[in-house]
Amino acid sequence: MKARIVAFICGAAIVGGFFLPWIEMSGLQMLKTAGINPAMHGLTLPGLGEIKASGFDLVRHKDTPAKTSVILLLCPVSGILLLLASFFGKNKRWLIVLAAFIAGVGILSYPFYYIIRFLQITTGLGLWLVIGGAFLSLVLLLSFLMESGSDKSESRSK
Repeated sequence: MKARIVAFICGAAIVGGFFLPWIEMSGLQMLKTAGINPAMHGLTLPGLGEIKASGFDLVRHKDTPAKTSVILLLCPVSGILLLLASFFGKNKRWLIVLAAFIAGVGILSYPFYYIIRFLQITTGLGLWLVIGGAFLSLVLLLSFLMESGSDKSESRSK
C-alpha cells in the first residue's frame, strides 16, 4: 500500500512539474548572474525581458532538437505510468517497479550524462583523481559503518 501511495505522489509531481516553469529568470537576474550591475552601466529595467519555460514549452519550441523533445516527453509519460501503476498495481508489484525504473533511470540518466560529459570535456586528470579518491573514501566509510553495525548486532544476539 505504501508503494502505491509513493508511486502516486511521484507520478503526480512529475506530470504536474512538467507543465510548471523549469526555467524562470528575469533580465535583472540574468545581468546579476553575469556580474553586471545595471545601475552602474546605465541600463534601464523596462527593456529587460523575463524568461519562463516549462518542460511543455521546451518540447514545443521550434529550436529544441527532436531527440531532446522525445526525451523530455518521457517526463509526462513516465509520470502517467506511475499514476496508473498506483491505481492498478495492487496485485502487480512489477508494474510499480517498471514504472519507477522508467521514471527514475529514464529521466535522470539524460541530465546525468550531459553533466558527466561536460565535466569530462572541461576538467583535467587531477580533478578526476580527486573526485575518484573522494568517492572511494565514501565507499570505505560506508563499508566501515556497515561492518561496525553488523558487529554490534552480532554481539547483541549472543
